[in-house]
Amino acid sequence: MSKNICLENAISIVRNMDMYCTRFGMQSVIVFTPHPASVALTALLTNLAEFENSTKTTTILQQVHTLSKILQKMAESYQTAQSMCTVLDHILPPDQDRRSQRS
Repeated sequence: MSKNICLENAISIVRNMDMYCTRFGMQSVIVFTPHPASVALTALLTNLAEFENSTKTTTILQQVHTLSKILQKMAESYQTAQSMCTVLDHILPPDQDRRSQRS
């Protein structure tokens, strides 16, 4: 039950950050600190490993990719976000769009 609560909260964090950035633009991502993003990312990746090859995998991966885009923008101001992007580059399948934005 606690894993489900953590997953739901992680998805809520990503959705809230994404809605804020959609409404106010990615340049406004600086209002967030990397801490909630890192907690959400940890919960998402943990659940991704647990639910491998299930219907939840697609939802979790979508949230991870959304969070990855937000973290890339945060990385311009926060070294912690840059470190999380580096980790994601090693975990996620190659995404040309994601890698070209960081180059």
